[in-house]
Amino acid sequence: MTTRALSLSIFLLLVFFISCGGEKNPKGVVKDFIWAVQDSDSATIVSCLDLNAIVRRSLKTTSAEDSLLVLGVYKEKILGTLLGDGHRRITWRKSQIVLGAEEIRDNLAEVEVSFIDKETGRQNYTKMQLRETEEGWKIVYFY
Repeated sequence: MTTRALSLSIFLLLVFFISCGGEKNPKGVVKDFIWAVQDSDSATIVSCLDLNAIVRRSLKTTSAEDSLLVLGVYKEKILGTLLGDGHRRITWRKSQIVLGAEEIRDNLAEVEVSFIDKETGRQNYTKMQLRETEEGWKIVYFY
């Protein structure tokens, strides 16, 4: 019995070190993000995203004064699509999601993602884009 307990303890310790060791690669961040959307886990979703970069991309044609006013509104809008009954979350939950190749160039990365509708078989292919920050890889663009 003690051998079994010792083996289990070593295994759990090894799993702990592997899961906590080092920073996640871009593909790992995308995987965590997709699972968080599936689970409607707002804390993990926010930790995977560079919301400011995503909002700035959406507001390129907006004046500086207006963009400050709508920054919070856009952040809430984006998160709303990923949580609860948000349209992206609903669509993603109806899809088989396949992660493809990861390509890293300096502090930018792209991860291929295919969303395959479980009912129709229709596939939507995209690449999620990430930027390396002081906190690790953050998603700056997603479908």
